[in-house]
Amino acid sequence: MTDRQVTSSTIDFRHAPASSWTLLCRPDDPHKSLVREDGALLYGFHASGFDAWSFARTVGFSAQTTHRPVRVTQETESARRAIVRTVVTYPNQTLEMTTFAHYGPARYDVVLWTVTAAPGEDEVLTGLRIDAQLRGETLASTGSRHEVHAVPLDTAPATPEWTDGLPTTDVVPAGAWRLRSCGHPLVGGSAQGFGPADGLVTRPVVLRGSESVSGAVVVPLADGHLDLDQAYAALQAERRYWDRLDVQRLPLTVPDPDVQDMLTACARNLLQAREVEQDLPVLHVGPTIYRGLWLVDGHFLLEAARYLGLDDTADAGLEVLMRRVKPNGAIVQLDSEPYVKETGIAIATMVRQAEITGDSDGLRGRWPTVRGAVAHIAELREQAAELPADHPLRGLLPEAFGDGGLGGSRAEYTTTMWILTGLRYAVAGARMLGEAADAERFADLFDSLLSAFQRSAKTQRRTTADGLRHLPMNLPGSGEHQFLPRTPDSQVPVWRRIRPETATWALCHAIWPGEIFAADDEVVRDLLDLYEARDDEQGIPATTGWLPYKAVWTYQASFAAHAWLYADRPDKAADYLYAFANHASPTRVWREEQPLTGSGHLQICGDMPHNWASAEFVRLVRHLLVFERGAGLDLLPAAPAHWFRPGAEIRVEGTPTRFGRVGLDVRAGENRLEIRVLRQGPDTVPARLRLPARFSRGGARVDGRPVAAAEELRLELPDGAPVLVEADC
Repeated sequence: MTDRQVTSSTIDFRHAPASSWTLLCRPDDPHKSLVREDGALLYGFHASGFDAWSFARTVGFSAQTTHRPVRVTQETESARRAIVRTVVTYPNQTLEMTTFAHYGPARYDVVLWTVTAAPGEDEVLTGLRIDAQLRGETLASTGSRHEVHAVPLDTAPATPEWTDGLPTTDVVPAGAWRLRSCGHPLVGGSAQGFGPADGLVTRPVVLRGSESVSGAVVVPLADGHLDLDQAYAALQAERRYWDRLDVQRLPLTVPDPDVQDMLTACARNLLQAREVEQDLPVLHVGPTIYRGLWLVDGHFLLEAARYLGLDDTADAGLEVLMRRVKPNGAIVQLDSEPYVKETGIAIATMVRQAEITGDSDGLRGRWPTVRGAVAHIAELREQAAELPADHPLRGLLPEAFGDGGLGGSRAEYTTTMWILTGLRYAVAGARMLGEAADAERFADLFDSLLSAFQRSAKTQRRTTADGLRHLPMNLPGSGEHQFLPRTPDSQVPVWRRIRPETATWALCHAIWPGEIFAADDEVVRDLLDLYEARDDEQGIPATTGWLPYKAVWTYQASFAAHAWLYADRPDKAADYLYAFANHASPTRVWREEQPLTGSGHLQICGDMPHNWASAEFVRLVRHLLVFERGAGLDLLPAAPAHWFRPGAEIRVEGTPTRFGRVGLDVRAGENRLEIRVLRQGPDTVPARLRLPARFSRGGARVDGRPVAAAEELRLELPDGAPVLVEADC
């Protein structure tokens, strides 16, 4: 057993993305305003291609200076608060911005700003500079020096005064976007770089060393008005709101305050992206590219919601899933590609949600959908049986969209991985409901597909250039271009070339939670050897997703960590937790994929904040403490050694598992460790409790009964009766 020391137990965001977007809104707000890493406001996301994005309106802020910033920092006021503080430092002054959403008579975005002259400066002529880029629009005033509104470009508003004026129009168009400066009049100016944007400045002032000037910029997103005093009062109101919001209804407490802050922020991130759809509170993956509840992401988002105690939100997600059922039995959201695996994922979601809630009645109500989905899978198997004899998918499943690094319809294994996982859950669901005939029929389909996969895998196993055995997810005949199957190899650039580790995300899920393979299966060993060779640079596996050149898929670290945990390598799982956290921005949000730190290339991929990442952090922390494996539970399987320092406490309260709700209360002293376990659920469940190294060599007692000292204790957890474990150094 490997001692649970982590390579680095510091969260300092050392691999934060260079480009960052942070969400401002409260839960269920349709206005998903974003703050860029430099404090700019972003509105109206548009994607014209995989990596071609823009916003309809961007509002940038800077000090009135020709100096370039020497440093820009950004963070939220606390893990609980979606209040963003950005500090831009120049050679002779500093601009500080506090940005937040406010809800009063109307909905506002507010930027409180302060410009401070550097100590020792004689005189600094300065103020706030605003650069507004509005697609197809320009800014004008109706005569007010404090408010401007958007008008069509062809309106061509005139500027009455040659100096210190603003373009004006007679009326404000109905529903026009507006911006208001509180405390300081606005003056027309040039945009940064003299580009085709609207440049505004507050009326300049002269500051001496350490003197400052402050004001507010307000963007009303509905009819309303705030003055300067009201803007400052709004900040206090939003602080009270966020501090009172119950983001984590089921306590999950660890003794590392940085990890705890990440948990709190992740719970808030998930709620912020939530929107109301047909009267249901629905978790969305993100506010831009992935604005919706996708079936694969949704499986893990809904599980995380249960872990956080957000049962109403998880219930709503199940209702959304049921809207994706097709007449042929398939359960599909992505209609533009043959995303066959969504059906398997949907089956797994329905059963998993029933497992961790104990809601067998709900599953019974959905059981005709499960039966229809399995029948659809059986039809797909029949189609695959008709493929040509030399086709790599003959006897498996038809060609499909791989995802996670494999685009287009092609021969690949990711679909097989998730269909196997879905069928395994279908068998579990049938047994849960006492549907013996279904369980036997589904198990036969599972066994047939698994046998076909195992025969195929033996012929497809490959060796990398550096001598590592591995099972590629992309199969012969599909070519090496990640988006364009069957492109000649000579035409595939390095930044689009599939790598051995590409799209192994679904293989991770087949390992766990699918438990398709034994922990020591060669498929598992090969994958983890490959990951160990790819995680040296930044602590998590590189080039596993849509960016195959010097990049990381940030939250794929959690998929890999769970595979390590299943394979009894808790040290790697804990390592990946901290390395995963260090790829977030200091506002505790993640981009889906980003370049390796220092590589300097422009490629990025996916939403931000990406809340599958937030869900994965919640899941991984929970599973380091309580992990479901086979017919039993692993308790504290990968809690790092420093979580057991004297005075440390770990608390898990009523976390849902397929064995009922489980509570842990762990208290570490100088010479003694006390662990109280309470399981509430039917029958008696076996558990493995792993003790930290310093408590595994002294005496141990279970409910007062001495047991042999060991790093792993075997427990039996009855329904409703607490179990007390004591261990000495």
